[in-house]
Amino acid sequence: MCALLVAGTPLLAVPLDLNRATRAEVEALPLTPEQVDAIWERLVYEGPFKHFYELDELTVIDPVTLMSLRSLVRIDPPRPGDDRMDRIEDAYYRIENLGTEEGTNVGLVDEWIDRMLEPMNVNEASLDELMDLQNVSPADAVAIFNQVRLQGGIRGARDLRAVPGLSSWGYRNARNYLSYDKREANRELHGSYTFRAYDTPFFADEELAINPELLVDPTPDVSHKLRFTYARDYKAGVLWHRSLGERTTYDDVLGAQLPQNKWFAGLEKKTLGPVHFDRVYLGDYQISLGQGVALESGDYFNPRYSGFGFDKRLTGIAPDLSRSREFTLRGAAAEASYGKWKAVTFLSTQRKDAILNPDGSLNRLITLVPRDDGDLYPTKQYLPNGDSVLVAGFDGTQSMLDAVREVALGGELSYRPLVGTSIGLIASEFSYDRAIQPDFGQGYMMQAETFDGQDTVVAIYPVISPCRTRRDRRQPGESRSAQRSLLFSRWIALGRCSRRAPRLRPRSVDCCK
Repeated sequence: MCALLVAGTPLLAVPLDLNRATRAEVEALPLTPEQVDAIWERLVYEGPFKHFYELDELTVIDPVTLMSLRSLVRIDPPRPGDDRMDRIEDAYYRIENLGTEEGTNVGLVDEWIDRMLEPMNVNEASLDELMDLQNVSPADAVAIFNQVRLQGGIRGARDLRAVPGLSSWGYRNARNYLSYDKREANRELHGSYTFRAYDTPFFADEELAINPELLVDPTPDVSHKLRFTYARDYKAGVLWHRSLGERTTYDDVLGAQLPQNKWFAGLEKKTLGPVHFDRVYLGDYQISLGQGVALESGDYFNPRYSGFGFDKRLTGIAPDLSRSREFTLRGAAAEASYGKWKAVTFLSTQRKDAILNPDGSLNRLITLVPRDDGDLYPTKQYLPNGDSVLVAGFDGTQSMLDAVREVALGGELSYRPLVGTSIGLIASEFSYDRAIQPDFGQGYMMQAETFDGQDTVVAIYPVISPCRTRRDRRQPGESRSAQRSLLFSRWIALGRCSRRAPRLRPRSVDCCK
């Protein structure tokens, strides 16, 4: 920047835009250290100045200093979207740091980026929404909620900072997800598009889960996400995502082959008589009941949620445009309140990836990373003596993809006598179109035929049966399937047939040779 020095005072050829100045540029102005700190803290914690005379609101800026700055600085209004993009860039910076740490909740990272794109109005937020905010304690959330009720509203970051009982830590984290403007009366359509691609593991759990052979020259992880908002009440979105090292999968829709995707459409914050509907969604959604203890959807289970970083549960229901694919819900869900009563209800029907037993019953649900497939039980089975047989019951491909249909329904009814206190009842049911038999090591006697046309019976074991001793394996008539406790010598499954079952981790294991 060009400047002249007159009587020891820098005279700038071009007035400095204070909203975009660096701290060094602010320090170059004829200001005391206290005045520099005041201006810089105002920019960092409350955002850009709207006009020059807002400097007069700083107690350390006296009239003489204000007049001396009149020809040295200017206040250009911030470009539309600058604040939002700054929040998004800050989010990705934090994700890069958190992604390599153990326990980062991959499923929620996408959700918090979406919330930065569409900050919620603090004056219309419910207590649950405030308590959901990352790194905001329940005490901080209650302080903000009570201040809105007592004061009638929070006008900006300065009012938020002055909320009694709100910690500095809570303020600095809550401001990333909050707005203060009144609800728009105009019926306008807004949208956002997000594209992300990478060809190396972005999160620690991806590196642990994916077969190292697939990382030599992998198919990139790619996601396209499109979201729409109409009049801030109606929302919709669609996501197409393909994991690292994975092939694109398609659905047959009216004869057309379309890539599998996730979508949602819904409305928020609508009042019908005395009932206030917080959220109503169709399509893909996530749910957390009883603070996630009774029910929580999503593939990325974490046994301990500290609230630090991106590890914090959501409360109630929310749109699901995350990368979770197995332990998810698709259908309809609603969250409503009436006075001190609150209700959440949901209905879902969706096909799920699963490991089947030889007789076609359901052994357990499974999350595949990458979502690859093969024949669970080939028609040709090998016997311990080297001979082989054909099992007619295994004709075709015994696939894990979309192997069962799940129907889920349930809800929560709670009463909240005091702010931050809840007493409720939760009920849910999950049913499947196949019988559930989560067996380990149980043999299934299957009719077979030798290649010379003789009928026989062989024992076939589930692909995840635990390893057994050589003596146990070599029983007369037992097929070589019993010698393979791992699927394709690559997958190992440990867990229960529940919404918290861990996913299969591809790796090479030869424990039963």
